[in-house]
Amino acid sequence: MTAAVCGMGAIQLLAGISNHRAPQLPLVLLEIIAVAEAAGAVLFVIPRTKQLGGHGLLAVIALAALVHLLHGQYGIANLALYAAAVGVVLAHS
Repeated sequence: MTAAVCGMGAIQLLAGISNHRAPQLPLVLLEIIAVAEAAGAVLFVIPRTKQLGGHGLLAVIALAALVHLLHGQYGIANLALYAAAVGVVLAHS
C-alpha cells in the first residue's frame, strides 16, 4: 500500500509538473525527485529489491520533507507517515 501511495504521488508530480506551484525549484529537480520516487516504489514491491527500494523511498521522502520545510510548508505529517510505513516494512523483511 505504501508503494502504491508513493508511486501515485510520483505520477501526480510528473503529470502536473508544468503547473507546479514551486517556481523557485527547477523543473528538472522536480522531475528527478518524481522519477526517483517512482523507481523506489517499483523496487519496493519486488521482494528481491525491497531493501534497495525502501531505502530509496526513505531518501526521497526525506528530501521532499526538507524541500517543503525550506519553503515554509510545515504540513509534512503525511511524509512522516509514509516514512514510518516504509520503515516498518523494512524492519520486518
